[in-house]
Amino acid sequence: MRKIIAKVQFNEKHAFVLSKEPKLLYTKYDVGSTHILIGVDKSKTFYNSLYCYRTKEKAFAGRTLHIPMADGSETIAQGEYWHGGFTLVEDILGIKTAHITANDIESLIHCYVFTGYLVDVAKWDRLKKPEKVYGYAEYEKYCHNLNLKRKAAKI
Repeated sequence: MRKIIAKVQFNEKHAFVLSKEPKLLYTKYDVGSTHILIGVDKSKTFYNSLYCYRTKEKAFAGRTLHIPMADGSETIAQGEYWHGGFTLVEDILGIKTAHITANDIESLIHCYVFTGYLVDVAKWDRLKKPEKVYGYAEYEKYCHNLNLKRKAAKI
């Protein structure tokens, strides 16, 4: 089971450090003349949405994305899927969502960057969250030191 292992000051809000990365599998939903891909983890707590919008500009700088689908297939995107369509997630799935900032500890040790998720508010509110709030730079240093210790142990 995924746990929230730390809370970090992030601008005026908090970012959360997770014990494991939420592995999202996506499902395609038709929306008018386009569609949206909604990703969800096994616990149905963490979500993401990618909205198909074709324009001259390319989403994610035109990078090729390999998006794992719930049916076992893979959608290959090359700039047509934009991070968005968040209100559609609530409408399509019938849940109340909120935006959070989080990442798993292993990812943060290698690259100290948090990401955004949507969460099912009812499930998120039931997760136990740490009381202590780390400073952003303080937790970055902690992750950096963990990385150095691991590298030293391999020598």
